[in-house]
Amino acid sequence: MAALQNDVKAFIVQALACFDTASQVVEAVQKEYGGLAPSKPDTNSPLN
Repeated sequence: MAALQNDVKAFIVQALACFDTASQVVEAVQKEYGGLAPSKPDTNSPLN
């Protein structure tokens, strides 16, 4: 999984602190920073 840049992390934290829902935050991040590609599933996860 790719690491997020610090400015994107700060944007997410600020949005969540304003009680935005997760889906609202995703939409806002995509609008603000462009279409971030969804991450690939972690094949090493015990949940797979």
